[in-house]
Amino acid sequence: MRHLSTLTAHSLLANLLLASSVLLDPSGAARAQTLPQAPTVVAVDHFDTNVDDWTGGSRGLDLIEWSPMDAAGNEHSGAIRVLGSNLGLYAGGLASACVGNVSPGTAYQVRAYAFNDARPGLPSRAYLRILFSKDTECEEVTGVPAVSAYDRTPNAWQEVRASATAPEDARSLRVDLVWDGVPGESAVFDDVALLTGVVPVPAPGAWIQTPDLPRFQFQVRISGPSGESYLGTQVADCIADAICFGGALPERAELEIRSIGPRPNGYVWPVIVQLTPSEVEVWIETLDTKERRYYHLRPADRGLDQLGGFFDRRGFLPPLE
Repeated sequence: MRHLSTLTAHSLLANLLLASSVLLDPSGAARAQTLPQAPTVVAVDHFDTNVDDWTGGSRGLDLIEWSPMDAAGNEHSGAIRVLGSNLGLYAGGLASACVGNVSPGTAYQVRAYAFNDARPGLPSRAYLRILFSKDTECEEVTGVPAVSAYDRTPNAWQEVRASATAPEDARSLRVDLVWDGVPGESAVFDDVALLTGVVPVPAPGAWIQTPDLPRFQFQVRISGPSGESYLGTQVADCIADAICFGGALPERAELEIRSIGPRPNGYVWPVIVQLTPSEVEVWIETLDTKERRYYHLRPADRGLDQLGGFFDRRGFLPPLE
């Protein structure tokens, strides 16, 4: 079973999205300094170019593949296709990924967009599943699997979610993208996210605030290819209604953050733009509700002349009345 903890270029660890109400009592000033790497926990997968971090199949067959379809209509990204086998009258398949550092008693939620790519009228369904295991390899299942609502609507992207709390004997968690249907049909999944009540602790240092984004405070860590890490420092020269951060060179912007909304779905969307090929971690916290989000932007892939970025469609609800 492959684990989400392995960083690869265009992988399940493309970006990291978590939610928490954990608080931090910061002290000291934010400044560039060498820091240890933060552990990677769980991820958001947009399947930009491949599905390498997922395993799958049905009846011993490997039945997953990359698809150029994309839930957001991005022509430069894709999705993962789960196919039904050609054995029997009714056969589905699944794609799986393993998280080996589960915290017992912690609430987890997996969400994704599913496209039931089947002919109308066929008995087919696409859904998510969470399975906890007693070992760290997602092999010895414990407890009852949590299952999302079924997406039975053919040829339309639908959001699906499954939530569960890790049992006391849980040590790992398996995410399944499941398709049940007739042979030759399939389902496509995109933007798979696993959220939890636990996030990596922000780097030691003060939260940074700006009048341009008065509801939020920020922490940033930028890590270079040689393993060196720096606390992000605010760069004065930034565009309006945004905040910029520098790393090894505090005066040079390597990250830009702004927010838009509320959008039609009711949420304020954080927008993060990566201006460096280095790995970037971002913590955003609201001042009114103390909600916290953590985002992990991968280092640029060698051979590709493009940088990453991310916007979170379910970042934060509007301020309290």
